[in-house]
Amino acid sequence: MSTSPNTLKQRLFLGFAPDESQRRQLQALQRELQHQQTTPQEWRPVLKDNLHLTLAFLGNASPEQRRELELGIGQIHKPRFVQRLERLQLWRGPGVLCLGGHAEDDGLLRLYRDSQTLAGNLGLQQSEHGFHPHITLFRKAKAGQLPTLSPEPLTLKPELLHLYWSESTPGGVRYRILHSWDLG
Repeated sequence: MSTSPNTLKQRLFLGFAPDESQRRQLQALQRELQHQQTTPQEWRPVLKDNLHLTLAFLGNASPEQRRELELGIGQIHKPRFVQRLERLQLWRGPGVLCLGGHAEDDGLLRLYRDSQTLAGNLGLQQSEHGFHPHITLFRKAKAGQLPTLSPEPLTLKPELLHLYWSESTPGGVRYRILHSWDLG
């Protein structure tokens, strides 16, 4: 069941969208993994429009929490950064195969910490695992082995931070951008 973005609680997260060229590169990697039959059939590729790098998963937020979140994000420093993603990672707990990298950019790490502090102040969910930059390529990846393919590295240089709504639809989950802020 879908709700309006302004009513009831919404499942929210902060993240960065790859550009169109990077989305095509990620889709080509998904196809290559499927073509080489290194992904079991039950693994589900993430749709092109849902590809993103999560900064902070916030959980279910009320309209009031969302308003306060938007005001709070507007107040914190949001620097530009560069993040390289270069290796495949299989996370069996959540059941995802992703393209990941190490968080080394001080601005990105500060933005992560500030977003976690803001989430805690608003009673929203905070990460239990620290920040591990990645873009999920496949879901339902609980079985199978980590593919041995060495992917072409992807370097993200986003210009915007987005507030996403994880909306459940009859056709599957859809990530809608509710608000965006310039980095810089």
